[in-house]
Amino acid sequence: APGDAVVTSLGAYPTFNFHVAGVGGRLVAVPYENDRESLDALLAAVVREKAPLVYLSNPDNPMGSWWEAAEIIRFIEALPETTMLVLDEAYGELGPASALPPIDVSRPNVIRMRTFS
Repeated sequence: APGDAVVTSLGAYPTFNFHVAGVGGRLVAVPYENDRESLDALLAAVVREKAPLVYLSNPDNPMGSWWEAAEIIRFIEALPETTMLVLDEAYGELGPASALPPIDVSRPNVIRMRTFS
C-alpha cells in the first residue's frame, strides 16, 4: 500500500527499487556489511519498520556474494509471519548448491524468483 515500508539492501537490484517507488512504497535500504547483504540488518529494519515486504537476492546481484541455505532458512524463520519475503535467486546456478534452501511449502510468506539475464 502507498507509504508502506519495503526493506532491501543498498546496492540491491535497482529495478526492484523502481517498482517500490512506482506503487508509492517507502524504500528502507540497509547498508552492506563485509561486501554482502546483512541478514541481521535486514531483519532489524523489517521489525523496526513493521515492513510488509522485504527483498533479498541470494546469490546477490551485483556483488556475487551469497549466504548458505541454513542462514537463509534462519532469516525466513525469524521474519514476522506478516512480512512477505521476495527471495531473488536469479543467479542461483552461479553460486554453490549449498546457497539455495529447499522449497518449504509451509512458508506462504516466501516468494522465490528465478529469471533469465
